Amino acid sequence: MGKSKFNYIALLLIRIGIFNVIGNVIGLNERVSITIAAGVAIATILIEVLYSLRKKNKQNDLKDE
Repeated sequence: MGKSKFNYIALLLIRIGIFNVIGNVIGLNERVSITIAAGVAIATILIEVLYSLRKKNKQNDLKDE
């Protein structure tokens, strides 16, 4: 079974928070930190979702053969 939309949203928000804290620790101002954090978190979630869809399609293709 795959992850639900709620899991992806929760993971996205957690990652944004963590990346924001990391940005603040290294000395970025709040606006830059949250912008970079959101971008990195969204890119990571996008990669995970696309990988999950690819894996699901491969499994369906194997079942069809």
